Amino acid sequence: MLRSITGQSAQQHIQQKVIESAKELLANSALNVSQIAYQLGFEHPQSFHKLFRNKTQLSPLEYQTNFKIN
Repeated sequence: MLRSITGQSAQQHIQQKVIESAKELLANSALNVSQIAYQLGFEHPQSFHKLFRNKTQLSPLEYQTNFKIN
């Protein structure tokens, strides 16, 4: 049903939401990348790093450095 509405699988939809949350936290919080990974439910920060780079072509640290608002 989700695919018919959004054109995405459940996994793709969840990953998109996780990346959106990660971008918000990376840009607007004082947390480091590992803390953000744990907050988003990743057991290993490396898994978060891999997913983030795959979806954005930037590492979480690169994104945080380039887009930090504070």
